[in-house]
Amino acid sequence: MNDRQSELDGRRGGWSRVRILLVGRNVRRTLLRTLLWAGLAVVLAGLLFRPIWTDGLSMAPTVNDDALRFANLLAYRYRAPRRGEIVVIRGPGGRLLYLKRILALPGETVAFADGQLRINAAPMPEPYVRLRGGWNMDPITLDADAYFVAGDNRGSPLGDHVAGVVRRRRLAGALW
Repeated sequence: MNDRQSELDGRRGGWSRVRILLVGRNVRRTLLRTLLWAGLAVVLAGLLFRPIWTDGLSMAPTVNDDALRFANLLAYRYRAPRRGEIVVIRGPGGRLLYLKRILALPGETVAFADGQLRINAAPMPEPYVRLRGGWNMDPITLDADAYFVAGDNRGSPLGDHVAGVVRRRRLAGALW
C-alpha cells in the first residue's frame, strides 16, 4: 500500500509541476496576462500587417490564386513606393484589396506598344512577366501623386484587367 501511495503522489507531483509550468501558480493572473498579450498582438497586427487571400490570376505566376499573403501596412510611411514592387491597393469602399505591380512612377510617361512596357519612350525589361499579350496604350504622363500599376499576367487584353493609374492615398502597403 505504501508503494502504491508514493506512486500516486509521484504522478500528482508531476502533474503539479506541469500545471505550474503552463499556467503558473495563479490561474486568474495567467489568464489575464494571456488575454492582454493576445489583445496587444491583434492591435499590433492590425497596424503593422494584414493577411490577404488572393483571388484571381492577375499576378500569376508571381502570386498564385488562393494563396495567403501578408501586406506590410507601414512600408510606405517613411519612403516612396518603387518601380517593380508589388503593392496592395484599396478598392472602392476600402474593404476590397488588389495586388498589382508598380510599373511607372509619378512624373513619368507610360505606354504599351505590342505588349512592351515603355517608360518615357524607352522599353523596360520585365523579367516577372511570363505571358505577354499584345497590349497597346497611348502614352500617359502621371501626376505628382500617381502611379501606374498592372498585374504580371498579361496574356489577356488590357481591357480585361484592373490596371491603370492609382493615387498614392489608395496604396495600403507592400506585399511581404
